[in-house]
Amino acid sequence: MDKVRARKLHPYEREKLHRMKRQLTNQVNSRHARIVLLSRGGVRNREIAARADCTPRWVRVVLHRFNDDGIEGIAWYPYFQARTGPRKFLADVREQIAAAALSPPRILIGMNQWSLAKLRQYLIEQKIIADVSLPWLRMLLREAGVRWRRTKTWRDFLAFLKWVRRRYPRSETLHIVLDNYKPHLKTEVLRWADAHRVRFYFTPTSASWLNRIECQFTALRKFALDHSDFRTHEEQQEAITRYLTWRNGRRAISQMSWKNYRQRQSPTKHAERVAA
Repeated sequence: MDKVRARKLHPYEREKLHRMKRQLTNQVNSRHARIVLLSRGGVRNREIAARADCTPRWVRVVLHRFNDDGIEGIAWYPYFQARTGPRKFLADVREQIAAAALSPPRILIGMNQWSLAKLRQYLIEQKIIADVSLPWLRMLLREAGVRWRRTKTWRDFLAFLKWVRRRYPRSETLHIVLDNYKPHLKTEVLRWADAHRVRFYFTPTSASWLNRIECQFTALRKFALDHSDFRTHEEQQEAITRYLTWRNGRRAISQMSWKNYRQRQSPTKHAERVAA
């Protein structure tokens, strides 16, 4: 139960969390901020739940959301507080939100998959909504039947090793450097490696945080390389450049406007209805 802990806070995050904790008009934000700060203070999750007047399960949910999406992942504010735009989500707005989430991100934002934060940013840029918190957006998608799929590639690790092994003579021993990710240590993987002249060298446990650039590679791989089938190195480099350009603040997230995308799709849908 206590395996879930809030990650290390940046100074600006700590300051903002303390401000959120003191909010009297938004008890949800206050509770979520307390949960994260107590976790960073070493308090056990069950005790945090008692202090925050919630369940241990909800404590874990909040911590997971903070670790994945930062403060935006735990902030909550009613949509009707927005100064511009409609005061509530009408049916057509909900439909557009779901349609955008189900549309190919490579076309709309130049990345290989969505995240809640990137979908939110795209919806705001395209003026589909004025603003929305990530928890509200998650709830709206769930109500529309859109499930956020998290793809785990570790099941393919042994298949990858077999593919690498086939590319070298069997008389040669392959030397591979790995981190201590649990799937790398599975019994069937280690047995196969011993039987096929593959030697693993594991990096020190829990030492990746020492490399300040490593945390950037996870997002780069997820949004630029995962679920891709590049035909050339030039295509791959273009995808990486598109992501880095956005990450460095040199372009908006929108690569195609929502209006133009829907206009492109309309003739196809019309033809399908006529054929039916």
